[in-house]
Amino acid sequence: MGAEKISGEENNRDEGLVEQLASFFEKKYLKKAQKDFSSGKPLLVDYTLMDKFSTKLSDVLVERPDEWFEYAQEVLESIDFGIEGGKTTRVFN
Repeated sequence: MGAEKISGEENNRDEGLVEQLASFFEKKYLKKAQKDFSSGKPLLVDYTLMDKFSTKLSDVLVERPDEWFEYAQEVLESIDFGIEGGKTTRVFN
């Protein structure tokens, strides 16, 4: 039990953020991501749409962009789009 506590303290990962990003991409961008990634293009994410979906997601993007993009990349890599290769994200608005 002590080992679990130590590893939990060392792990600063925000599981709630990861789950919200996964939900956001699956609900709002699944088909678009499949199309963009299969064409070798980055997924363009509309900030205003994300803000309407979850203010937590938009706040983290502004306050901790490196963390947001790291989690976004992880989530996109975990979703089976039926393609191999890079899956990058860009945010606009």
